[in-house]
Order: sequence, then structure tokens, then C-alpha cells
Amino acid sequence: YPEFLRKGDTVGICAPSAGIGEDDFANFDRSLLHLQCEGYTIRETSSVRSGLSESAPPQVRGDELNSLLRDESVRTVICATGGDFLISMLPQVDFDAIKADPKWIQGYSDPTGLLFPITTKLDIANRVQKFVDCRSRDTDKRELYIVEGDSALGSVKLSRDAEFQGVMPVRGKILNCLKADYSKIFASPIITDLI
Repeated sequence: YPEFLRKGDTVGICAPSAGIGEDDFANFDRSLLHLQCEGYTIRETSSVRSGLSESAPPQVRGDELNSLLRDESVRTVICATGGDFLISMLPQVDFDAIKADPKWIQGYSDPTGLLFPITTKLDIANRVQKFVDCRSRDTDKRELYIVEGDSALGSVKLSRDAEFQGVMPVRGKILNCLKADYSKIFASPIITDLI
């Protein structure tokens, strides 16, 4: 496990997918202030506040994450965003740095694409949202079922062999636009990104 945080530790913030938009700056700054009031130092990478659907090119996002992973003063990394574009920067991630100095990595949005290889390849504890692990530590025997949505998670979880079969749900159906009114459709950030 990574070491637990202590007052005075540095919290690194990066944007491995989208940047935070100007509309969210006030809430984001309140969150950072709360962490500072709790005694933590903040290190924010440059693309966090880009406001773009892809905060920076994959190489830049990877370099920013790696700078936090390689910084010994940073004890946890918070992904301000995760999700859609995170996968394009995965080839840039320095997994050796993670193995040499494990840190807690978490996200405001969904950084599962980053957390899953850390947990399964490096056997370092992290939190993949709703991930159901198996008991075996033998990577040659472990299996992973990737299912669509929470209802499939429940079904597979009940029917799996918990000794060697893990389950990870991915986002299910976004929104049934045939049954939703326009205000709900256009309030969905996922749908507006697609448009």
C-alpha cells in the first residue's frame, strides 16, 4: 500500500483527460482551499485549468502526471478529470516510478483507466470505483470480467468464482434520449461533448 497522508504532505493535481472549465473554477478553488486548511500543500499541473475537452496533447498530459509521480514530496495524485481521453496518454505513464514510490491516485472524475493497470499489473492498492477483486494473487490464474453497468456487475458478481475472477463495471447507457426531455438531454456533459 502507499503510505497514508500526513499533514504537510503535497497533493498533486493533474488533468489526464479534460481540463476544468472556467465555470468550475470557484468550486475547484474551494476544494483546494479545504485541502490547504487541512494542512496539505497543493501542486497543480499547468493543463488542469485549460477548459478543453482534451486538456493537452497526450505527451503533455503524460509528462505532467509523471512529474507528480516522480516528485518525492507528492504523496497523492488527484486526477481533476478522468474518463474519455485518459486512455490516449497511458503509453506515456511511467509505471516504474509508480512501483518505486507508490502513491494514492484518485480522481474527481473516473480515472479507472489508470487505476486498473496499477492495481493489476503492479499489485499496488488503489481504488478502482466498484472494482470487485478476487482472492488469488497469482496473475497467471486471475481473470477479469469487464461488464457494462451496475446491473451486469451484480449478476456477474453473484455467478463468478471469487477465488480467481474479478469484475469491473464500465459506464453503462448514458441516457435514454427517446424518453428524456430536451433540458435533461442537453444538461448531460457526456452528450454535449458528443454533439
